[in-house]
Amino acid sequence: MKALGLPVSPRVEACSLPATPPGTLATAADCFQPEKKKLEPVATFPGHARIADFRRSNGIVRSNAGASLVDLGDGIGCIELHSLKNAIGGDVLALASAVLNPDSEAVRDFAGFVIASDRENFSVGANLMQLLMAAQEGEWEELARSFMASRR
Repeated sequence: MKALGLPVSPRVEACSLPATPPGTLATAADCFQPEKKKLEPVATFPGHARIADFRRSNGIVRSNAGASLVDLGDGIGCIELHSLKNAIGGDVLALASAVLNPDSEAVRDFAGFVIASDRENFSVGANLMQLLMAAQEGEWEELARSFMASRR
């Protein structure tokens, strides 16, 4: 903001980091503590894994707007939900169907799969608005494919 010549409020100023020497950039595992004016590691808990950590270290194998396949290591793949409120809709079903297809590379590359999310609540359930819109538009074959994909 300063570089653009914009006014900076005292609250924003309080949250800004002091100049850091080269090679000391924040990582995704760091969190800025305004009262201490420094970066600190995000708290971890024994026995609790975050998908974000695996995504950062192992990368995303494939992804769409509703879900991603993340390598958790040890031959386990995670279908991570990231649609709005983790609603199960066409994007999630498409990725899950493609990944779990017996002929897919993912089935050959992984020994097992989990479906998860780092959010507090797992999922609100089906994306009913998407289902309603498909029904109103008469997309019966698409609805049938989605329904059959979710039953596999």
